[in-house]
Amino acid sequence: MDTDRQRFERLVGTAVMALPQRIRDVLENVAFVIEDEVRGKKRGELALHAGESLLGLYEGPSNVAGEASPAAAYHPQSVTLPSKITIFRRPIEAMASGDLHALEALVRDTVWHEVGHLLGFGETAIRAQEARRGRVTAGSAA
Repeated sequence: MDTDRQRFERLVGTAVMALPQRIRDVLENVAFVIEDEVRGKKRGELALHAGESLLGLYEGPSNVAGEASPAAAYHPQSVTLPSKITIFRRPIEAMASGDLHALEALVRDTVWHEVGHLLGFGETAIRAQEARRGRVTAGSAA
């Protein structure tokens, strides 16, 4: 599936707007960026192996207090510039396999996953929450 960029941007915007208002309030200093896929230099920094994809990436101040514990109450002042959430279009489209509903769900789950990192949840805590909700693990795809 190769959605046009504008349609994909709308899906990301819809996913962000579907977040609860108290979370959207924290996002006012966060840039959402859409890229086709992880670029070479970043791929090396993240130590991604051949054939390994990334659906999204949070880059910014680390608010992780510990893998097992959820974030402290999130406060807008705890998130400072620069913070960026990148959503990678092509790996998400590939996982959706041409199914529009799957594409929408993957975009939504990837946005939630990366916002979870922004709020201070570690990978283990986010994946456990995703499993409880029956969601696709949105961080990476092999």
